[in-house]
Amino acid sequence: MQFTQSESINVLIKQLDERIRTLIPGVQSMDRPGYRSTSYFLSKGMKNEVCYILCYDQKANLGFTSGVRLIRHFPFLKGTGKTHRHVPIHDDLLKESTPLNALILKAFEGDDATHRIL
Repeated sequence: MQFTQSESINVLIKQLDERIRTLIPGVQSMDRPGYRSTSYFLSKGMKNEVCYILCYDQKANLGFTSGVRLIRHFPFLKGTGKTHRHVPIHDDLLKESTPLNALILKAFEGDDATHRIL
């Protein structure tokens, strides 16, 4: 799938995909070409989506469906919707691996674990 018109962003998306798959053994994904996105989940079904990569022409975001629960611990998340939050995908995001890895791991802990830490 051609993610964006920017080859440098496409490379970062592939690196991020590899990181998610490395951090979360058994993660499943589903490409959604009509939305130019890839969804990640542990149990089959879109209602179990934990995070996603959403692509635009010249940029992409790593989004979290329950990101509002993560904002307290990860204040760099952006967005103002009821639940979803995201981070723009760029070189610095992938270089600063510790916060990104912690965010991905926390998102996949599930609702119960997220509620306990808040």
